[in-house]
Amino acid sequence: MAENETLDFRKSPRWNRARQLIKDGAPLPELASEVLNCVRRILKKLHLPKTMPLQALISEVLNPSGQPQLLMDQCRSASEYAELIGQLGRCHRDEFGIYFALEKHIVETFFNQERQRLDLSLGASAFHALEFRQRQVMREIQPQLEILAQQQSAPAVPAVGKRGRRRVRIDPCETQEQILKVSLFLN
Repeated sequence: MAENETLDFRKSPRWNRARQLIKDGAPLPELASEVLNCVRRILKKLHLPKTMPLQALISEVLNPSGQPQLLMDQCRSASEYAELIGQLGRCHRDEFGIYFALEKHIVETFFNQERQRLDLSLGASAFHALEFRQRQVMREIQPQLEILAQQQSAPAVPAVGKRGRRRVRIDPCETQEQILKVSLFLN
């Protein structure tokens, strides 16, 4: 994996399998699953402290008096993502909105770059077919992207010893507010 994270996916090995699935005309669930896995791997990489201080950057972007520019030097290996998060912070007022928009932007960027790679001799039908495939994939993975954004934006839970733990089954469709109410009720 490259040391720098970039929004140029054309040569990124992370996306090779998704590219091959598009070329082979793979079934929608298989392609959607691979695209979702690629998004997860990017987010995992962005959460590494050596890549960028993601949580601190988002906090600064959301803070009306925040100074996200001060953190940009620490984001050199993922500067395109840092700039994108800064732009998304102008449109979204919470972490969930930023993460969800970031995930959607990653998927859209991949498909846009794949459309640019198309052989012009194939004609407009290939272009439109890939555009249609993108809409299908987005429809398929949108619920998982929302859950992923919710997980990314959830506050970190402090570690608790085994005796202090209680097992609670939480439905992944519940809102963050509902989960918080349940956790506060148990304590």
